[in-house]
Amino acid sequence: MKKQKPSKDPRFFYALSFFSGVAITTIFYWFMFKDPKRITIAGVTTMVGILLSISTFLLALWSALKVNKWLNNKIQDKGFKQAEKILELIENVTVHVEPLRKQLDNVRSLVESFGPIIFNKEDKVELEANCARVHAYCEQIYMSERMLKYWDTKVSVKGMESLKQFTDSLFKMGTDSKRLPFIVNSQVYDDTLADLRSEYFTSMDAMRKLLDFSYTELFAHNSNNR
Repeated sequence: MKKQKPSKDPRFFYALSFFSGVAITTIFYWFMFKDPKRITIAGVTTMVGILLSISTFLLALWSALKVNKWLNNKIQDKGFKQAEKILELIENVTVHVEPLRKQLDNVRSLVESFGPIIFNKEDKVELEANCARVHAYCEQIYMSERMLKYWDTKVSVKGMESLKQFTDSLFKMGTDSKRLPFIVNSQVYDDTLADLRSEYFTSMDAMRKLLDFSYTELFAHNSNNR
């Protein structure tokens, strides 16, 4: 196991150098001025300047810490909003996926009664639109998850497994559905419909797992580690 290297934050060394210089100068003047005969106007002026410099530095340091805390809070707020966006997308899955699911159910019913069907122009257009809607939905989730890193937030390892299964299954469902109008073999048709049904239920199982997570189990915010 590698030993963790000590922090190399330059701000620490700047502050240490400043206080070391101030300490050395103060000790020097203390030795100079402990004898009242050595006190001069120039020396007093210098000491006052040093004290003012210390006060100014401490004020600047306090302000920097306050700004850093404010920035961390803003980043964390953005992270919460981005995480909330992902949860809202998952919550609205029906809006994006239900049209394709319903069309596939209709196709399955017709195939069970009459065998492989021929898609007319309107059916093909509807199928293409429904598949595109599912793909766009998955891309929204992909992009929203990738953007989390800019706000020091991420999906947990277990959460990512379920989220990936959710989106990958839906994306495959949308891709494979587009093949239906071009399948002529009955067995291939039946197998494809069965696979599509399986992909749908796999995605729904993954969604239920996602909804079983608490917020802190699903997302991790790293602002406090900045």
